[in-house]
Amino acid sequence: MASKLERAIVEVRAGTVTEVNFHGALIGDAGATQLADALGINTSVKELSLHSNSIGEAGATQLADALRTNTSVKQLSLYGNSIGDPGATQLADALRTNTSVEKLYLWSNSIGAAGATQLADALRTNTSVEVLDLDYNPIGEELKGRIEALLAPAARAQRKAEATPVAVPAPEAPEWGGAAAGGSEPLAGAVAAAVACAAPPAAPPASAVSAGADGDGSSSSSSDDDDEDAE
Repeated sequence: MASKLERAIVEVRAGTVTEVNFHGALIGDAGATQLADALGINTSVKELSLHSNSIGEAGATQLADALRTNTSVKQLSLYGNSIGDPGATQLADALRTNTSVEKLYLWSNSIGAAGATQLADALRTNTSVEVLDLDYNPIGEELKGRIEALLAPAARAQRKAEATPVAVPAPEAPEWGGAAAGGSEPLAGAVAAAVACAAPPAAPPASAVSAGADGDGSSSSSSDDDDEDAE
């Protein structure tokens, strides 16, 4: 019979589950790695609860890799594990590109100032995280206050506004001949003038120039013919 973890992985891969909960199941780094591999192609899971599962740096690293591509997970609970500063740093790097995670619970994970600083730096560009719980980690009050300030609604709203691209208006169409836009007469006159300039010169009257039989281009007039008739 398949284990609970194996069944969960099948469901995650199939995209038929929205919540995965392994509270105190002790799946360790190996189980976290298998779940992370399935999450990389999943688009249905909204909540992933892996608290108190003996997950360390290796498991946190694999979960962070999944969050770099996953766009559905909104809540990740990892409290009561031991990801430490290295695992927190990997999660922080994932948050720099992830735009779906809103709540991240990391309390009691042996995270120190180094890992908390990386998480704080990630929040400077992240626009989705609303809750980052780092209680029961030795990070100090100063870092804790800095993170709380970055998570304040006003600070998050400012980051979202800065990340929103500014629309550039399209240039207006040029006016023809200084006339108001939309006028058809100036345009028609300009086209007619251009056609007139491009037309070839009119041929001279046939009576003025004619080619001789020998092709010498000699000219003749009607007065010469009258003189010959008189003789």
